[in-house]
Amino acid sequence: GIIMNPISSVLEASNAGHMNPEAMSTRWMRGYVPRGGREIIFGLGLNQMSDYFEERAQVLTGGDGMMANAIGSLVAGVVSGYL
Repeated sequence: GIIMNPISSVLEASNAGHMNPEAMSTRWMRGYVPRGGREIIFGLGLNQMSDYFEERAQVLTGGDGMMANAIGSLVAGVVSGYL
């Protein structure tokens, strides 16, 4: 998410181009810090959610940690809308 922050900044600046007469070099920096903070918070939340589902998957996998980790990550991705 943090790596994508500059790209999402340019996309948002391009989308609002007809409403904002500022140059693109100025527009893409507006809101950069809040977008970065949003990505950090979202990443932490996704990590906690995958840990939560991994703990629940331990019962299904019979204690196989690697399989529980994979299931927990996939379920967290589905819940958050990534997949």
